[in-house]
Amino acid sequence: MGNGRRAPWVFGCLVALLAGCSGGVIEEPSRAEVLRGQRINEFHQELKREGFRGVVDVRRHGERLLSEAYGMADTATSRANTPRTRFRAGAMTEQVTAFAVLEFQSTRRLTLTDPVCRHLPTCVPGWQAITVDNLLLHTSGLPDYLVSGLAAPDGNGLSHLAFVERLQRAPVERAPGKWKYSASDYVVLGALIEALAAQPYGQYVRSTILEPLGMGATTATGGQDDPESRAVGHADAQRPVAPSPAPRFADLALSTTAADLGVWNNHLVAGTAPGTWAESWDRLRSPSYVSVGVGRGGKQGYGVVFRDVSSVRGIHASGALPGFEAWSGVNIEAKVTVAVLANADGAKVDDLGERLLALASG
Repeated sequence: MGNGRRAPWVFGCLVALLAGCSGGVIEEPSRAEVLRGQRINEFHQELKREGFRGVVDVRRHGERLLSEAYGMADTATSRANTPRTRFRAGAMTEQVTAFAVLEFQSTRRLTLTDPVCRHLPTCVPGWQAITVDNLLLHTSGLPDYLVSGLAAPDGNGLSHLAFVERLQRAPVERAPGKWKYSASDYVVLGALIEALAAQPYGQYVRSTILEPLGMGATTATGGQDDPESRAVGHADAQRPVAPSPAPRFADLALSTTAADLGVWNNHLVAGTAPGTWAESWDRLRSPSYVSVGVGRGGKQGYGVVFRDVSSVRGIHASGALPGFEAWSGVNIEAKVTVAVLANADGAKVDDLGERLLALASG
């Protein structure tokens, strides 16, 4: 939990002093920078006192303000969390899925106004009016498989395409156009990706998006590989959550590290990435494409929520699975990125993340 270690912001000051000793020019930190460092350090100490279990990564203009691991990854083996520990990220998977679909548009393999039936091997009359963008924006009218009893969270071992065939046997809830969150939307997008890519969703996302971005520790297969590097979910400070099949659909499959989320968020702030991905980043980071209100002055679409943060445009995403909570956010104008991953229920990572984003943006 970092006991006995210097506050992370102190190391930045030390580096600056060492640079001065070797002939570099020392720039006096501004009062705002000093206060920001003090407040971030106070937050760090608060996390330690309250027994937070997880990892936090905060950066401003690409420089680390806080990068720290807390508590146990696995109480049964006394294995501590580290900055390299992988956590299940739940619905934060959606922004990666959305980006993969947007890339198909940028390479002209589809348009967002296409009927989704055009890209699926099987379809039913009730789905003919559903567009790709309806799925991305949660306006499809499809029932949410997580709450409707259509399948267990892991899809009972089904592939995306096989699960979509099952979903097509259920009636739609309403005509497309009105917003209502449905995890089924992103499972269908996973099937679309598999149909166009002719390979499993997790394999395609890793080879074409995650690895080119430099997110080598992130997987989209439900996080079942390399058990020594992943956290175990806990119901509270001591009780591990009973093992359950890991969701591996395109709505919940992501396992990642705070550092890898920092990489993703840096690209989200900059709107750039390797190759010719600018069009996809622009849509993913622009609320002008989204007309769906979700309250608190925000709009939701493409797996993220757009909202003003202290009068500056912000973007965030969150997710939860039993024993895990995740939050990731950026302030584009201040060039601040925050990632909070926890392997315990009740961690309130949304509140923690928004507080950190406000502190680092001030």
